[in-house]
Amino acid sequence: MRSFKQKLSLRSTSRDVDAIKDRDHHTIPTGVRGSTSAGAQAKEESGPWGLKELCPGRDPILDIVAVHGLNGHREKTWTCHSEAGEDRGVLWLQDLLPKRIPRARVWTWGYDSRTHTRSHREYLTTKRLYEHGRELVFDLDSARRESNSYQRPIIFIAHSLGGIVVKSALLHSDRVREGKLEEQRSIKLSTYGIIFMGTPHQGGQGVGMGKMLLRVAKIQGDANDSLLKHLEEHSEFLEHQMSEFSLISQSFEMKFVYETKPTPLAGIIAQVIVPKWSAVIPGASDAAEFGIDADHRGMTKFPDVENEDFKKLSRILESMLGKSRHKVEANWALETCMKQVTAKILKRPFMVPFEKDSRFVGRMDIIAEIEQKLKSQRRVALAGIGGIGKSQIAIEYCYRFRDRYPDASVFWVHAGTVSRFKQAYEAIATEFGLGKDDPKTNALQLVVDWLNNEDNGNWLMILDNADDQAIFESTIQVTEDHSEQLTAMPLFRYLPQSQKGSIIVTTRDNRVGERLTFREKPIMVTFFDGPMAKTLLRSKLYQKLEWSGRDSDELVEALEFLPLAVTQAAAFICENNISVKEYTKILQASNSGISNILNHDLIDLRRDFDASSSVIRTWQVSFDQIRKQQPRAAELLSLMTVLDRQSVPMALLCGDYEEEIEIVTALGTLQAFSLINRNKEGKAFAMHRLVQLSTLKWLEMKNEKLKWQEAALRLLSANFPSGTDFANWKTCALYLPHVMVVVETLKLGADHANELGLLVETACYLQSQGQYMVAEQIIKQALQLYQSSYGDEHSYTLRCMKTLGEILTDEGKYKDAEKLLRKVLILSKSAPGESHKSTLCIASSLAIVLIRLGKYAEAKEMLNLLGFFNEEHENTEEEAQVQSLQTQREVLGAEHPHTLRTMAKLAVMYSDKKRWYEAEELQMQALRGQEEILGAEHPDTLGSKANLAWIYSDMNRWNEAEKLQMQALRGREKVLGAEHPSTLQSMADLVGIYSDMNRWDEAEKLQMQALRGHEKVLGAEHPDTLRTMANLAWIYSGMNRRDEAEKLQMQTLRGQEKVLGAEHPDTLRSMANLAVTYFNTDRWDEAEKLLMQALGGQKKILGGGHPSTLQSMATLAGIYSGTNRWDEAEKLQMQTLREQEMVLGAEHPDTLGSMANLAGIYSGMNRWDEAGKLRMQTLRGQEKVLGAEHPSTLRSMANLAVTYFNSIRWDEAKKLQQEATSHEYVLGAEKSDILGTVARVLMKFSMMNRWDEGEKLQLQALRGQEKILGAEHPDTLRSKASLAGIYSDTNRWDEAEKLQMQALRGLEEVLGTQHPDTLWSMADLAKTYHNMNQCEEAEKLQLQGFRGYEKVLGAEHPSTLRSMANLAVTYQKMNRWEEAENLQMQALRGHEKALGAGHPSTLRTMTSLAGIYSGLEKVLGAEHPDTLRSMTSLAGIYSGMNRWDEAEKLLMQALGGFEEVLGTQHPDTIWCMANLARMYYNMNRSEEAEKLQLQGLRGREKVLGAEHPHTLRSMADLAVTWKGQGHFDKAISLLSEAVRLSETALGAEHPDFKIYQRELDKWKKQCLETLGKLWSITATYFV
Repeated sequence: MRSFKQKLSLRSTSRDVDAIKDRDHHTIPTGVRGSTSAGAQAKEESGPWGLKELCPGRDPILDIVAVHGLNGHREKTWTCHSEAGEDRGVLWLQDLLPKRIPRARVWTWGYDSRTHTRSHREYLTTKRLYEHGRELVFDLDSARRESNSYQRPIIFIAHSLGGIVVKSALLHSDRVREGKLEEQRSIKLSTYGIIFMGTPHQGGQGVGMGKMLLRVAKIQGDANDSLLKHLEEHSEFLEHQMSEFSLISQSFEMKFVYETKPTPLAGIIAQVIVPKWSAVIPGASDAAEFGIDADHRGMTKFPDVENEDFKKLSRILESMLGKSRHKVEANWALETCMKQVTAKILKRPFMVPFEKDSRFVGRMDIIAEIEQKLKSQRRVALAGIGGIGKSQIAIEYCYRFRDRYPDASVFWVHAGTVSRFKQAYEAIATEFGLGKDDPKTNALQLVVDWLNNEDNGNWLMILDNADDQAIFESTIQVTEDHSEQLTAMPLFRYLPQSQKGSIIVTTRDNRVGERLTFREKPIMVTFFDGPMAKTLLRSKLYQKLEWSGRDSDELVEALEFLPLAVTQAAAFICENNISVKEYTKILQASNSGISNILNHDLIDLRRDFDASSSVIRTWQVSFDQIRKQQPRAAELLSLMTVLDRQSVPMALLCGDYEEEIEIVTALGTLQAFSLINRNKEGKAFAMHRLVQLSTLKWLEMKNEKLKWQEAALRLLSANFPSGTDFANWKTCALYLPHVMVVVETLKLGADHANELGLLVETACYLQSQGQYMVAEQIIKQALQLYQSSYGDEHSYTLRCMKTLGEILTDEGKYKDAEKLLRKVLILSKSAPGESHKSTLCIASSLAIVLIRLGKYAEAKEMLNLLGFFNEEHENTEEEAQVQSLQTQREVLGAEHPHTLRTMAKLAVMYSDKKRWYEAEELQMQALRGQEEILGAEHPDTLGSKANLAWIYSDMNRWNEAEKLQMQALRGREKVLGAEHPSTLQSMADLVGIYSDMNRWDEAEKLQMQALRGHEKVLGAEHPDTLRTMANLAWIYSGMNRRDEAEKLQMQTLRGQEKVLGAEHPDTLRSMANLAVTYFNTDRWDEAEKLLMQALGGQKKILGGGHPSTLQSMATLAGIYSGTNRWDEAEKLQMQTLREQEMVLGAEHPDTLGSMANLAGIYSGMNRWDEAGKLRMQTLRGQEKVLGAEHPSTLRSMANLAVTYFNSIRWDEAKKLQQEATSHEYVLGAEKSDILGTVARVLMKFSMMNRWDEGEKLQLQALRGQEKILGAEHPDTLRSKASLAGIYSDTNRWDEAEKLQMQALRGLEEVLGTQHPDTLWSMADLAKTYHNMNQCEEAEKLQLQGFRGYEKVLGAEHPSTLRSMANLAVTYQKMNRWEEAENLQMQALRGHEKALGAGHPSTLRTMTSLAGIYSGLEKVLGAEHPDTLRSMTSLAGIYSGMNRWDEAEKLLMQALGGFEEVLGTQHPDTIWCMANLARMYYNMNRSEEAEKLQLQGLRGREKVLGAEHPHTLRSMADLAVTWKGQGHFDKAISLLSEAVRLSETALGAEHPDFKIYQRELDKWKKQCLETLGKLWSITATYFV
């Protein structure tokens, strides 16, 4: 449940002192930052950036360089301040470290690491972190060379993201080779070790690297959203850059330091910024780890040399110092040696015709797999579709191979043609000087012999574009000049085999790769994933080019992550100076647009000159090769290209007389070229979108596209089965996407008449699946072609028109459907060869449309003319179904599908007529047969389940109904799909069950889902959608969300008026529902007006006896009774009852319901005898028709008990109430309204002083609701409040208060603090406080309730005004008479304005007017109990204001009325009598008061019992009167009896007992004092 407790958002009032100081220092520097050792002495004005020497060291042999992180400072990051923060602080790099390591020169390096500047918003990105790494190398190398110490060992200390800067710096230093930056290699060569302090090396445990960076950035409170976005978007690039560090990390000794305390962030949270698993690189060689007892900020700050963490760090540095000299000297010696060796040895050829790609991204897994495979085999193949990046991987591997093995040769051989192969070998021969003395020698043989000779060293050969096996099987013809060569060898024989050499083959055909690598499986190069494709795109674009993460996402998705396509897109964008977004827009415009742009050939110097940079042309090379090698494969590719590319069934591709081996081989060829992929089940194939577009372009170039589209049409026409047969639906679903593609792309005409049946069957299948709009488009296309080919009267055309009419009906286009079906009906009667059965089917479809349009009379007349109805007998339809069922059983058999379908229809008829037991038996029989014959998932079976669930629902067997309806829903979701109209209908049916069970939250959620489904599938204005909307509004009404209900009902009504017309039955029903909502919100005039309009329309369209008309009449009668227009209500309800008796019968459930409504009207008119008689008649009828345990029967029983109580027939009331509540096993969750009625009876019992029975039964009801509805259900909470009312009436105030507080808190949590029910509960609790004389608490709650009502319902709402009146009563008790009178007057004016001067609620608040009773007399009658109660309350106010005459007059009149209407012993009569007696006592008319009090006491003793609190109160009042008359003995005796009885009945802690005891003690004391005085006087007299 949602909690409405206010959540406090606490913010920290203090921040980390260092962090504040760091931010304050971040200003834009003036001048140029120094980067040399001299610059280290520069003034601070030049900015805290660059190198600064903190300690020169004594005869230094080591450089220690410290690098801070984001938002850090080259000195303050390492400075520890005292808690006061007033000292300079301890810069431990300068103040402490030299004491432990005196021979170390200590540097600190600063850089612009701010999240943003103040002068302009320049955000730090991870790309800039790498640039800072290069700056660090430059600064450090320059400073060390200036001091001639560039070979001195270095140890880096890096905090947080500064560690990433250091890793970037070392990567940069490692990459530089020969040239002007070669000297910067000195940094990597001289670095011995790195101490990483809280550096996030990796993501993990559900936290990606991007999220880890955000954690670090968020340490600063001013880190803005743009920065965080940049960090996260670039995290993939950063992860790639940092992964390369692992290749050089073994060169360093690394120590990983991690924080152990969480860092306070903005607000009240604290978090470990870089956990241990991120701060430590697992498996790193020569590495150690340790934790520092500090948070992320504090881990770089040490106060003194005795600090344990400083000791740990200094010991590590001392250890590194001892080992660093020898290691770094070895590094420099090896570097010198390598240069000398390289210079001395014969320079090995590196014959790769492409430059290294400095922006190469990804594919590290493939490079690693190549290295792994080459350890155990000499040849490796890379296979994949053209443009996937095979050659780019090979190029990258070549450069990595050269760096690792500088003494090895690298060759690049293009194997696309024989001539290119020979050219490459001749170039190799020339490079080594092979055959230079004899130009007539065979260069191929010379090269292979030379490479096979292991004395010639190591080598790597790339065999690029080895796509055609035929090239390697071809022989080399020997020229006349080589006549001495007797034989020629296939080309693959010239591939060298040596233990010193390796060959990497790149190929589009994985079979070729397998053959050239001795049957080793190739490494399949697949498409990039999304992040890597984005990284590739970014690396190829200009850095200043406009783009965003979202733009790049859309582009790489449109290109489906193909590397060549991404590279081509980047080139096009840069060359044409457009944005990524603009390119994507061009790309997504149409298929022709993407074809044209992908066919654009831009020069790429990193691709072979014979290879096109165009994606389409690249693949067309493969297409031509396949057509040449395997024609059948080319045919299948062409066919699949014009179908839907996602899933082409194997069954559709196999020819009738084709050998299996042929189709398998052909499909294998396409798979080998990576042009198609087989699904997991192996029964269908898919094609890449760009492959499909390229193939279509290829077919267009060869003028074959139309040929294959027509071939596909013929193929589908021959294989697509009947769309209406459930058994074919799986096949139809497989073929449907391909039909849609062919229909959309092929212009159908008269030449395709033989294939039009495909369109009709497709439309029928789409209709069965609820895809009505698409079905309409398809069938209209077929109809147009049928009409042009065969004419209107041909059977094909008529069937097509009938199908279109039925589809239009399903779409809710009733008028269009009616017009078309009328035309079809006329044509079918005159068409030659049309059967009578066909005409009947068309007429039946037309009748359905007429019913949907509300033209019931016309529909019935049509069916009557066709023989469906016989006007002479109203049950002909049912008898016809019975006769049809009997005939089908005899002819077809009891288990035939048609027999079972007829059985199910007859069961529905029985259910509609409330013959539920017959309906259940027949529907169960049909369901069992369908499950056995058709299967559990057949639509007919699922339909029967849904119908049986409705029967159970009507019988109030909710649990069974829910279970069965849920099965139907799940089955339809599985078979038909989640958005099929039948599935949505099952959803709506289940909603109805949830609503009846008061499970409103589930009902709302499911109904909302159904509404969204209807809107999506059928459209917002479809009649079914509007009906679903109306049902949702009804749910809102049930949840007391009446504003939402009204809004939705209004929307529904407007939609139905527009779509169906103002007089359609659905429109009129919605109008009536909206009227009910108006009534429930006390807008009676609007409700009556709208309901009268709806009723008039229903009488006109449906007739006076239609159930909908009668329901509206009953609702209007309810409005009349709600506005106390009893005569009109009685007349209309009597008319409704007579109509139902005539149409439905006297014992129909609806008739009995109207009878109960009429009894309710009689009760409201205080005609208890008539009400009781009618309720008894209703009860007997429901017992007979529905059964004694039906909820409606039990509801009538409870209502009759209320009637008996009001008739002072309490024993009968009790008996009925007990019987109504004894059926716990029958009353499921649907019984909440019955329990509410029972609760009213229990409250009546309470008034009879049968508190124990009332409490017991109320507890029983409460426990039942807690079990069935749950402890937090509103009905349960209301019952809890009712039980509290019993406690309150028995003066058990503490228990009452506790329970009411629980009810109030529960309602606040479930419904909200301002829900009307919550405010009602608040008023009850205030009443308890009022009775406990805690008037201030009562006033506070009443004021809160009053404000709530005023806000939610408005200042003039009756509930708001009632709350105002209750507050006035509290003021009256507090003797704040003027406030009480003013508030009552304000309430009166509000009632007069909102409800009218004559409304009962207005009259009840007229307590400040002497004429109140006359107004009530006019509306309710002079003797109505409400009139008399109001009169008594008004007299109470007059009495409090000492207006005795007016008060006496009113009380006398009220008392006389109570005695006449309710009897002299009714509790209300005695209450009025007590008020009059109290007033007489205050007027010093004690004798009259005594008389009335004696009469009241005797009445209460008889009716309520001697121990009832009201009886005890009367006893105390009489005692007070006797005391005032001087009858001390009688007064003390009576009050003593009241004390004794109250202690027994209420307990010693009860407030009433304490009051009585206190008064008795005081009286006794007064009596003793009086006796003492009298004794003194007497003694004096005698003396």
